[in-house]
Amino acid sequence: MKMHERRSSDDIADSAAAGPIASDSAGQSFPNPIPSFAFNPLDSWTLAFQRGLLNADFAQKTVYEVGVGTGANVAFLLKECGAAKVYGSDVDSRLSTVAQELVSFRIPEKAHYFIPLHGSISLINSPEASTAACASDAIIACIPQAVDTDDHAVASFMEAHYPLAKSKPESRQADYQAHYYPFEQFRHYQFNRFGLGLNEALLDSIRRQAPQADIIVNLSGRAGKQRLLDMFRSYRYEPTVLHKAIVPQCSKTSIAYYAALETHLEQEGLSLESEFFMDSDGVQPISAREAERLRTTEPSATLYHSLYVMRARPEAIPSGDGN
Repeated sequence: MKMHERRSSDDIADSAAAGPIASDSAGQSFPNPIPSFAFNPLDSWTLAFQRGLLNADFAQKTVYEVGVGTGANVAFLLKECGAAKVYGSDVDSRLSTVAQELVSFRIPEKAHYFIPLHGSISLINSPEASTAACASDAIIACIPQAVDTDDHAVASFMEAHYPLAKSKPESRQADYQAHYYPFEQFRHYQFNRFGLGLNEALLDSIRRQAPQADIIVNLSGRAGKQRLLDMFRSYRYEPTVLHKAIVPQCSKTSIAYYAALETHLEQEGLSLESEFFMDSDGVQPISAREAERLRTTEPSATLYHSLYVMRARPEAIPSGDGN
């Protein structure tokens, strides 16, 4: 994830479409088949994220990617964005090696500027990760924003507010961990109810451990743009939009939780303000309930949602304030 530079929050660019499986947005191939347990680096999320990274000033900067995945963003940062050094870690201990192999394959002349942090590292919860974060100008991330529907509290909530949700959990794919996060583990975070608990935990951790760093994250608009802005500001960051895209909603990713949340908020006199659409231009909005109904009953329907690459710059912390 990444951030830096001031632009209007209305600065919008068109979404890039995913290319053939053999190469990514820069037309570069992979040394081995993409692991089934990794987030697909050819996905529209990755391509949109990289468009946003190009709008950030990373020349001669040190960057740390939380959730390094296959390493596609690391290679992009070093080759296309001019980053001086990139750290990378992942909760899946296998991926730091995968990333290292990809970077060495793509840009062997710059591979030594990538420092993979090995082992299972969630967010920046290890001494090595904390040291890397403190040494970085920016921390970037594209981490899960869908709650694990196997979670008992989530399942009960959906049953109460969206009874049309499937009674049995959908089959887990090999890359399940790259899409969903455990809701209960982040229950104490304010924005967890909007599917932002993992991202909020990252903000909290960075604010405490690396308050000098900018943060650039790839966030869906499924909970509404304003809530994304509010989350950053609650941690004393000033967010700006580096890139906005309208991307396909993955047909395998359940949005039943958002449908239930939409109903629940309406009962409280509030609105989810979700940004789901029937078209790739984002001019035909639909509710979260309608989006989930179409996803589950009309497999041929192509749905979309907004995606924001946001950079958040830390506001100065008043003297004596430890928060």
